[in-house]
Amino acid sequence: MTAHSSKKGALVGRGCLSFQGGKCQYQCEIVDAFDETAMVQLFEWMAGEPTNIIGVPIAHLLHPINWKSENGWLVFEDSAARNAFYETRVGPSHSA
Repeated sequence: MTAHSSKKGALVGRGCLSFQGGKCQYQCEIVDAFDETAMVQLFEWMAGEPTNIIGVPIAHLLHPINWKSENGWLVFEDSAARNAFYETRVGPSHSA
């Protein structure tokens, strides 16, 4: 296995949040990665049930952002870390 494919495999199972205009747009988990694309499972907000799977360029996932002012993705070790970040820093109780 090459280092490049190991990096892609290391993405699978990680939790993600996407941001646009300082607001959280998607909660998701990386379910597969190949070539330059990660397949990302989206989840609905209320019940947390899976909805769509979308392709996201891996470069977009790996580009660090300031979530309060930039559009992009934050990637976490797993979905539990994603949920903890959202609940303590982003969620409705933290809205201005």
